[in-house]
Amino acid sequence: MFKFLNALFILLQAIIYIAFAFEVSASEKIIKSHGYAAYSNLKYPANFAHFDYVNPNAPKGGELKMAHVGTFDSVNANILKGTKAPGLDYIYDALMVNSFDELNSYYGLVAESIEYPESLSWVIFNMRKEAKWHDGSLMTADDLIFSFNTLKEKGNPNYKIVLADITKVEKLDDYRVKYTFASSHEPLLISIIGELPIIQKKFFQDKAFDQFEEVYPTSGPYRIKNYSHGKFITFERVKDYWGKDLPVFKGVYNFDIIHYDVYRENTIAVEALKAGDFDFREENISQVWATAYSGKDFDNGSLIKEAVPHKLPANLQALFLNMRKDALKDIALRKAIFYAYDFDWMNKNLFYSIYTRTKSYFDNTVYAASGLPQGEELKVLKRFENDLPKEVFEKEFITPTTNSNIMKNRVNLKIAKQILLDAGYQIVGDKMISPITKKPVELEIIYHFQGFERLLLALKENLAKIGITLNLRLIDYAQYLLRMNSFDYDIIIAAFTPTTFPGRNQMQVWHSSSDVKGGYNLSGVRSRVVDELLNNLVNAKDKDSVITYSRALDRVLLWNYYAVPQMHSKNYRIIYWNKFGIPAIRPSYALGVETWWTKQ
Repeated sequence: MFKFLNALFILLQAIIYIAFAFEVSASEKIIKSHGYAAYSNLKYPANFAHFDYVNPNAPKGGELKMAHVGTFDSVNANILKGTKAPGLDYIYDALMVNSFDELNSYYGLVAESIEYPESLSWVIFNMRKEAKWHDGSLMTADDLIFSFNTLKEKGNPNYKIVLADITKVEKLDDYRVKYTFASSHEPLLISIIGELPIIQKKFFQDKAFDQFEEVYPTSGPYRIKNYSHGKFITFERVKDYWGKDLPVFKGVYNFDIIHYDVYRENTIAVEALKAGDFDFREENISQVWATAYSGKDFDNGSLIKEAVPHKLPANLQALFLNMRKDALKDIALRKAIFYAYDFDWMNKNLFYSIYTRTKSYFDNTVYAASGLPQGEELKVLKRFENDLPKEVFEKEFITPTTNSNIMKNRVNLKIAKQILLDAGYQIVGDKMISPITKKPVELEIIYHFQGFERLLLALKENLAKIGITLNLRLIDYAQYLLRMNSFDYDIIIAAFTPTTFPGRNQMQVWHSSSDVKGGYNLSGVRSRVVDELLNNLVNAKDKDSVITYSRALDRVLLWNYYAVPQMHSKNYRIIYWNKFGIPAIRPSYALGVETWWTKQ
């Protein structure tokens, strides 16, 4: 009898515990909202009429003509195969869209509302029942689930990386889908799902998505009207677009036609703009910006040259050093290249002093490391002390400078040379001999944009002074993408869009799991420390923890010299014909051409 009562007592305890656990779980606050913001509050309420940076009464009509420098042979934006056409974002709908005057804030498009717990362990998207495809059929939960699975399994490899921690996708009914996460408190997962392009299940269920490069049914504000590979692509506004009257699209996408012509070279595109062959160009070549845009049409106001300030964090443009190559496995060689890169001289003599040196992988944000590690960041880094360069704890990372002074450049080159000699390199004749390959150090850098050649020649000259041969290889854009996707290079110039909130996006660039064909781990980083810092970053439970892990990651990346960060600009540099209306308020975190309209 006693044993029975004791067993019954234990059973009751277990039932009470389970009931209590269920009650705690059930009592967790569930947030239902018209939008989502990571670690902040949404600016716009549920009943907002339109974004502040638009003209809600902007007239529809007219044409926006632009240029694409390069080529294309695919209109499927979401697979690895092919070189993508410009402007493909116009044809896709997503569950949410981001606002341009907030950081990391998203509002419902296909999603009328979302639901999620405070723990961020799952999210439910409630779809608008009026959402439909261009062929008139309704969009349903089946399309969302198909899109998720297809992108993860057959899309560009980077989808697999960013969607890895979404463990379950469930259809709750025809217009509700629940996504469950492997861990809690990863704020970016909800916005990642919200931005995924939606693909029609009906069309692709019997087709190979990863091989399909032509036009297929979509649902966005524009559709592809016509195109010719490598020549042009034209988008037409969908007049009966289902979402045209939603607050997120009031005053947005006003042009009836958006057309891109393809130009092989920037110099030809610049002359075509001035001749009136197209309407708008964003200029990223400092010399061209400083010297090419003048004359009668600029003087009389027909053509406008404008620097538009923004508040975005610095984009990451860098020389990525491929550690899959034996020579570049050596940190001493990577560090020497870092010291040989004389940004100050380039900025003054080549770039008209319009750039700012990028000194952090999170430059212009609170996530950038500075000084010596302290507090929680120091505690985090101490866990990896045996695997990190001792300088991480003893010295502030300072990017070498010269102030374009030739004597200071000589000092930096002497430092670079001594770094190599101390690491066992030897000078034979005028060549630096690697202790790893036993051969003279000879590297190749690939690039597709001729404007980079001036700065690369300056780097080539500096490296030659310390016995290193740098060969420059200008290739066309299609070949550049092919070699980038297969990591077939020693050094490559590439640029990534600004990181407004570090998280899973950083795994694409630095995590060992992204060291796969088509991935963005361009330097071939395979580091236990970096992987663990990234895992902690994506699982951070509050903004303070995000800051801690971001700064620790930044410091580790810098001291390992995986890349040479180059420069960034705090303005958009644009040239356009004076035929457009532009809202009185411009967004802080985007150029916002989507909000312009034709005056006539």
